[in-house]
Amino acid sequence: NEDVANQIGIKFLKIAMPWPLEETIIEKFSENLEKIIKSLSFCLIFTLAQGQNLRVRPNIGPSALLGDLGGNFEQAKNNILDYDLKSTGVHAGVDFMFGFGQKSRFSQPNNYLVFGTNFSLLRASDLESENELKIDRGFECNVICVEANVLFEKQFSPQNLRSNSKNYFIPSIFFGTGVNYSSPSVKEKGNTTYTENIGSTASLQFPFGIGLAYQLGNKQRVGLQLYSVKSTSDLVDGVSNQGNPNNFDNHILLKINYSAILEKGSGRSFFHFIKSACPKF
Repeated sequence: NEDVANQIGIKFLKIAMPWPLEETIIEKFSENLEKIIKSLSFCLIFTLAQGQNLRVRPNIGPSALLGDLGGNFEQAKNNILDYDLKSTGVHAGVDFMFGFGQKSRFSQPNNYLVFGTNFSLLRASDLESENELKIDRGFECNVICVEANVLFEKQFSPQNLRSNSKNYFIPSIFFGTGVNYSSPSVKEKGNTTYTENIGSTASLQFPFGIGLAYQLGNKQRVGLQLYSVKSTSDLVDGVSNQGNPNNFDNHILLKINYSAILEKGSGRSFFHFIKSACPKF
């Protein structure tokens, strides 16, 4: 209630354009105020999406942990050489892709800013290694990993197709940064006693990779992405000092995805719902 807010000295200011921000507006608003509370709403993302090509891309597929456990080397290399097919896990996630920049001849953006999240079940086991020292140690881990990333994705739409062609392949590359929260559980199944108690950890990570999508008509695509994640932590798998503390734990995902465009017209009811849910000041 605006009248009640004025009586008790509360004022509201809704910023229409946060960048560049007009300084005089803030100066005038803050006169005689003791405290200013800032509120950032995710509605801004959906407001931007009304004027952009928003592509939603759910994905699912296998995952692999490249850490201290498993692999065929006495000291883990934390790369694809440590991969063991028997230790494959699973993952699921969703990407929100905002197209921008130069468009292809089919009015599809070639550049995307991607906000993505993944939920992965990662696992590794010394008992599946071919190295005798690791088999004797016998550690096994299962990791719940939740990650959020911001990526730049460059797509290379073919330019030599017939103008009426609606089905074609689109290769892509991507890279970015993000954070992950991992909760490992380590079990002893060999002759070495597990003495570390690392618990859940959070760390920065740097995902990158390549992809290939197949265009289905004007708006839909199916595709594959090979998604490599470089971590900044040796604690993802729950083993550090009893493994190789000089190498960080990494993981890879094979993403099987489907995507579709939510344009302003086709997604009008969706954006109307979001807009109506946003707080009004």
